[in-house]
Amino acid sequence: MNYSPKGCAVWDTWTLVRDDTVHLYHLQRRRPGADYISDFVEDSFGHAVSADLINWTEQPPAMGPDPANPDDCRQPWTGSAAWHESKGYMFYTMRGSRQPLAQRIGLATSSDLTRWARHAGNPVITPDKARYSTMERPTPGTVDCRDLLVIANPGGGFLGFYVTRLQAADELPQSSVIACIESDDLVHWRHRGNAFAPERYACVEVPDVFELNGRWFLTCLTGEWYGNFGNFSDPWATRGTIYAVSDRAEGPYVELSDNCLIVGDESCPLSCRSLEFQGRRFELYTDRERVSRSNAGTIWFGTITTPKLLATRGDHLVASYSSLIESRVTGEPVGLASPPRHYPLECWGQAWRSCPASCWTYGDAVIGASQTGWGVTQLTAEGEDFIYQANVELDGRAAGLAFRMDDGRGGAVVAYDAVEKSMYLFCPGSWNEENCKIRRQVAYPVGRRFNLKVVARGEHLEGYIDDQLYLTVVRYGLERGRFGLFVDRSQASFADIKAQALRVEKPE
Repeated sequence: MNYSPKGCAVWDTWTLVRDDTVHLYHLQRRRPGADYISDFVEDSFGHAVSADLINWTEQPPAMGPDPANPDDCRQPWTGSAAWHESKGYMFYTMRGSRQPLAQRIGLATSSDLTRWARHAGNPVITPDKARYSTMERPTPGTVDCRDLLVIANPGGGFLGFYVTRLQAADELPQSSVIACIESDDLVHWRHRGNAFAPERYACVEVPDVFELNGRWFLTCLTGEWYGNFGNFSDPWATRGTIYAVSDRAEGPYVELSDNCLIVGDESCPLSCRSLEFQGRRFELYTDRERVSRSNAGTIWFGTITTPKLLATRGDHLVASYSSLIESRVTGEPVGLASPPRHYPLECWGQAWRSCPASCWTYGDAVIGASQTGWGVTQLTAEGEDFIYQANVELDGRAAGLAFRMDDGRGGAVVAYDAVEKSMYLFCPGSWNEENCKIRRQVAYPVGRRFNLKVVARGEHLEGYIDDQLYLTVVRYGLERGRFGLFVDRSQASFADIKAQALRVEKPE
């Protein structure tokens, strides 16, 4: 379901849709411990195709470094692809040994989207020397010019958006911008000005631009680790993809009070890029992994996630649940044909197990109550990879879904906290301050009734409220176990409880 090529992990991604086939291009690295692959494969753009955004077929690498050109002899970095007049256009970030920190944007073309030939006049885009990054300013010895995104200009021709820096900046966070350029033929480009100039981010990367429901949106990746704090509207977020809005494709784009699209901690997904597919706009990104596949491992690259549906709530942009993954449903451990049944075990997840922390009744709905602490009821059904959901009516502090529980304290809970207005992941057996709760802000008021959903694919856990994606977490050590329900200082009713098993392949 999540995709990565054999022996490799995935980095930034972009797509091109042609004749109902989605062509996925991506950066890649050899997966730690994988069998040997050539340097060319590791340093090339990976390529895969799909007809449904769920099942991907690996193709030969699309394009690697050009060893004959000292300005283009290192791994090409992120870009985008377009189809125009019976030809594919691949834009990429040129990097070379002559000036290792100088970036430029190159072009390659193809008639079959598989074999690509570099344009003889590369680079086709360099920063405007009167305004943007040079080897002298604003960061001596470095030229920021990368991650081009190309779209059709509603007024004719094409618009491009790339990452660079303003020369006239006193401090690093004031310099990072996304510039807008235009072209009539995808080869010759003119600068338009700043599409996004927030003057408060040490770095923004991997831009995406699209129209949805009458508004234009620009998304980009940023994070505190680049060099500044406090720029996310979610107080618990430290990195991720933000968004800004405009009435025009070329911008300027401005952030709203809620600027978070997909955000999290250091394991937050990378490289959100969207595509129009079957009349709707979907988001793809890289779900990250940890080296050694343990919670203590260093965060690394990963796999292409399952598609998320992009939607709007008023002026705000949200990533939402997509039913496309349900093509991988293999059964229904809990549902109409197999209603939830109580598994008789003393208080799960707590060291003092003889005294109940909550009380539960089973009927048309399952009702749990707790006055002073939290408690869990376990169901008889088990799951490994799944979609698990319930309609919840909450009176009090918090309620949620428990899953992958064992007879001890192993397992996890995803819950909504009405006081903190947040969703969190809670692992009772992990009394480590960093991992005890991983929390995300819920950006709009949730009433007493809401749908709560967890999607688990291996180590990748997602939490949804009313189909809006809030939580994306990488968590190891939770492989299989029973489903359950959670309540904290509340009374909560859980109705329409359903768990669907998913078929998920593991990365090779």
